[in-house]
Amino acid sequence: MTTPRHANPSSSPASPWYIAGSFSSVNGGTDRGPIDAYIAQERDTVVVNVDGARAGFRLALGYNIDRRLGVEIGYADLGEVKVTASGRSRDPQTLAAVVLENAPTTGNAITLGATFKYWLNRPIALAFRGGALSLDGQKEFSGSSTVNVSDSREIGAYLGGGLYWRVTPSFGLGATYQRIFTGDEGMDVFDATFQWQPMR
Repeated sequence: MTTPRHANPSSSPASPWYIAGSFSSVNGGTDRGPIDAYIAQERDTVVVNVDGARAGFRLALGYNIDRRLGVEIGYADLGEVKVTASGRSRDPQTLAAVVLENAPTTGNAITLGATFKYWLNRPIALAFRGGALSLDGQKEFSGSSTVNVSDSREIGAYLGGGLYWRVTPSFGLGATYQRIFTGDEGMDVFDATFQWQPMR
């Protein structure tokens, strides 16, 4: 009886349960049109800075149904967006409301979804993931004399894909891109991922 050259992922000695995580680069767009239009209309001498790029992370508990399909529940921290303004505004509260309405949403999310791996060869796979999320969103605006915080809870979805490399039977690394959809907004997330499965 001959021994296969490479172990098949479906016959892995690792448990079907796994822990996954990622370090994320998150970017959410800012609609500057309404902000700049309000400043021009009010003739305010104020400069508004919005940095939509931030760092985040994700942790998930998953279960591999078979060598390709899995389900997982997770927690994602989408980083922090700080919006600042310098200068003078005639109506700081209204300016803050306009800025917060058009600044990117960030916050923490609970995710529930599925994963799918299409194995190109034994250690390398195309990895896809998608599902639903509940986002506890937050925006913060800091002016010269005021700090405004806008909180929201939204139901959204996420969808993405990338590459996965099974380094050992119980550990893998990957790189993925995913799009998060929440209401009229969206976020682009680039992940450096890992997955660990305990041995049986």
